[in-house]
Amino acid sequence: MKEERLWVLIARKLTGEASEKDLAELSILLQGNPEAGNQFKVLSNYWGCASKNPGSPVPGAFEKLLAKINNE
Repeated sequence: MKEERLWVLIARKLTGEASEKDLAELSILLQGNPEAGNQFKVLSNYWGCASKNPGSPVPGAFEKLLAKINNE
């Protein structure tokens, strides 16, 4: 359950939908999970590059990730 919540918070952060409470919770979860922190950094970098390149497949890929999370 914590892992699912982590990915929901990451998705909110990347899409700009995270509240202050969400950001605080995300910070705590990432501090307790260094591997997830590294994955978040990679995703954030990729997401940032994709937003500068509108032809990037990131939006579709991110939708697939969210669908996978919701199906588990």
